[in-house]
Amino acid sequence: MNALLFGVIGAVTAAGLVLLAVALSPNYRDPEFTRTRSLSSRIRKAFVQMSRRTRMLVIIGVAAGIISAAVSGIIVTAFIVPAAIIGLPTLLGKQDTRERDLLSALEAWSRALSSATATSSLTLREVFGVTRESTPAELRVGVDRMYRRMSSSWTNADALRAFADEMDDVWVDEVVIYLIQAAQYSPGGLADALEGIADNLANQVKLRMNIYLEREKPRRVLVQMTIITVVVLAGTVLLARTPQLEIYSTPFGQMILLIIAASCAALLLWAKGSTRVTPEPRLVSERVSA
Repeated sequence: MNALLFGVIGAVTAAGLVLLAVALSPNYRDPEFTRTRSLSSRIRKAFVQMSRRTRMLVIIGVAAGIISAAVSGIIVTAFIVPAAIIGLPTLLGKQDTRERDLLSALEAWSRALSSATATSSLTLREVFGVTRESTPAELRVGVDRMYRRMSSSWTNADALRAFADEMDDVWVDEVVIYLIQAAQYSPGGLADALEGIADNLANQVKLRMNIYLEREKPRRVLVQMTIITVVVLAGTVLLARTPQLEIYSTPFGQMILLIIAASCAALLLWAKGSTRVTPEPRLVSERVSA
C-alpha cells in the first residue's frame, strides 16, 4: 500500500513539475505550441524542450522526493524536495550580467567606430566593414547581419533600425540614433558624438558594477541561510521516525513544514525579483521587417 501511495505521489509530483515548466515556457503562448491540444502531448513537448540540465534536475528531484517521503514518512517532502532541487539553483544563482556586458561591448564598439570615422574618409558602410573584426562578441551577430543588409538592397538607415530592433536595448538605440543621422544627413561630428557616448557608457558600466557588488552581499547571506535550512530539513527527514521529531509525520507537523518551506520560497522569490531591471523605453521605435 505504501509503495502504491509513493508511486502515486511521484507521478503527481512529476506531472506538476512539468506543468509548471509548461506554464513558464517561453513557447507557452506560441501558436505552434498551443496548437497541440492534448495536455499529455504538451507535457511531453515541454519536457523535450527543456535544457538537458533542467531535465536532469526534474528527474533527480522527483526521485529524491519519493525517497525522502518513503524514508521519513513525511508525505509533503515528496513536493518540497523536488521544488528545492529544481528552484534553488535558479533563485540562488549568480546575477545576470548581460546588461553590463552589453554596455561594455557598446562602449568598445563606439570607440572603434569613432576612431575609424575620425581617421578616414570611409562611408558609413565601409566603417562597419573595417571594424567588423574588432566587434565584441555580444554585438557580432547583429553587426554582421546589419552589414550584409547594407551591402544588399537595404538603405543604411533601414539596416540600422533593424539592428536596433533586434538588439532591443535603449543604449543600442542611443548609438544607432547618431548613426542614422549620419546616414541620412551628414557624418560631420559623428566621431565626437560616438566618443561622448562611449564615455557615458563607461560610466554606466562602472555604476552597474557597483550595483552588482552591493547586491552580491545579501545574496551570499541568503545562500548561507538556505544551506542551514536545507541541512535542518535533511536532518528532519533522516530523524523523522525518532520520538523527538515524529510530530512532523502528523498532518499538523507536515502543515508546519509546508508553511516554513513556502515562507523560504517567498523570501527567495522576493529577493530574486528585487534584482530584476525594468527595461527603459526604447528610443528607436520604428520597426523594419526583413
